This record gives sequence, C-alpha cells and structure tokens, in this order.
Amino acid sequence: MIKVLSLFFFILFLFYNYTFYNSDTYIEKSNNSHEKHKLKLEQYTVKLKKIETSKNFKTFIDNSEYFKKKQKQPKFWELIK
Repeated sequence: MIKVLSLFFFILFLFYNYTFYNSDTYIEKSNNSHEKHKLKLEQYTVKLKKIETSKNFKTFIDNSEYFKKKQKQPKFWELIK
C-alpha cells in the first residue's frame, strides 16, 4: 500500500513539474527575472570606480641580462668537483 501511494505521489510530482516548467507563466517569470538581474548588473557595473594607475604596462622591460646571468652560473655537479 505504501509503495502504491508513494508511486502515485511521485507521478503526481513529475506531472506537476512537467506542466509547470513548460507553461507560459514559468517562461514569462523566468524571462522577467533574467531581465531584472541583467538590469541590476548593468547598474552595478556603472557604479564601479575605475582604478587609475601611473604605470604603463605596455612598456617592454629587457630581462636578457638577468637570464644570461642565470645561464652563466655553474651547474651543481661542477661545483662539487
């Protein structure tokens, strides 16, 4: 008896979910919520402050001397000898 009753409620639950999620009201509610969320995000991004910096990140820093020094260092096994 319990199995039959649980099966009935399960089928009822699936039917309710299927009809609700395929209905026009659900689609309208979801579209409205998406639009509201999008508007909130746009308003929030407009209020954000832009961080100003004096550095120019596009300038190239030549690190070739640093890498040359690293390559000229003796290896570990040579130091042991």
